Amino acid sequence: RLARNLLEAAASVSPAVQGVCYVGDAEGRALLDRLGAALVPASNLLVVGSGDGVPSPAELDRFAAAGGTVLFLPRSAEELAAFGLRAAAAEIARADVPDDPLFRGVGPGLLRWRDALRVTALAEEGQPAGSAVSGDGIFLVRNVGKGRQIFVQVDPFALDARHADDAPEHEAVRLSM
Repeated sequence: RLARNLLEAAASVSPAVQGVCYVGDAEGRALLDRLGAALVPASNLLVVGSGDGVPSPAELDRFAAAGGTVLFLPRSAEELAAFGLRAAAAEIARADVPDDPLFRGVGPGLLRWRDALRVTALAEEGQPAGSAVSGDGIFLVRNVGKGRQIFVQVDPFALDARHADDAPEHEAVRLSM
C-alpha cells in the first residue's frame, strides 16, 4: 500500500502523467508489476531500478531539472553516493510519517512493521541543498530545477519470505506490510 500510494501521489503532482516509465533490471520491473503500475514507454514520471541501462546521475538530474519526477527504488550506499547522498545500513521497525504532500494518505500504520527491516537509510545531515530527508531516513525528496527526485529506501516486499516456516508469524508479518 505504501509503495502504491507513493506512485499515485508522485503521478498526481503532474496531471499530465499517464503512466510510469521504468528503467532498470527485471527485479524492479517485477516489483512495479506487483504494485499494478501502468508502464508506458515515455512519461514525466520515471521509476529507476538498478542494473544495466540505468541513466547516469547527470542524465537523471537533467530529466528532473526539465520538470520530470524521478522515483528511485531502494539503492545501495554506493549508488546513493553517486548522487552526493550520505547513507548507512540500519534496521527499522517503524518510521515517522513525512510532513510532505507527496505522502498524503500514508499514515503511521503503513510505516510500522511487525519485524525489523534492513535498509540503507539516508543520513539526516550533510545532504545536498534542496534535499529533505524524512521517515527516519527511508525517504529523501530532492528538488532539482523544475522537478524532483524521490529516493525510497524501503522494498515493499522485504518481509515476504520472513518466517516462512512459521505460518502464524509469517501471516502476522505479512499483514503488517
